[in-house]
Amino acid sequence: MPRAEKQPEKEIRCGQCGRLLLKGEVVDIAVKCPRCKTINRITSGRLPQDVATP
Repeated sequence: MPRAEKQPEKEIRCGQCGRLLLKGEVVDIAVKCPRCKTINRITSGRLPQDVATP
């Protein structure tokens, strides 16, 4: 049986400091960066947008 090629997961990084927040695909998420405390809102196929900075 031929193996299905696995595509590399997308890296989602903080829009403020660049820290890796997660890997994979997302539809809609808001995640707080543990390093700089910026809340990043990520929607399908878009780069992180800074929502709030402490």
